Amino acid sequence: MRWIAAFCASLRAFAVAAIAGSAQAQAPADADDRAWSNAEERGTAEAYQQYLEQFPVGRHTEEAFRNLIEEQMESEVGTTRGAVRSLDIY
Repeated sequence: MRWIAAFCASLRAFAVAAIAGSAQAQAPADADDRAWSNAEERGTAEAYQQYLEQFPVGRHTEEAFRNLIEEQMESEVGTTRGAVRSLDIY
């Protein structure tokens, strides 16, 4: 009978750890999503750069890079020929 109680206690500890782990994993994803939503709302190269600084390996990194490059290319179309603007991609 003691082994049953020990088994149940282990099972309960495992369940609590799994639930706590998923809650901790969810919090950074929520912050990542909020930062990405903010960057999309602003829609500027600076906003995408800020997102990438906060979340260099975030869930939306690829899209942020793509948008950052597109914003940079669009802004360079309006500049004079030969003038090059810097782009901070790391």
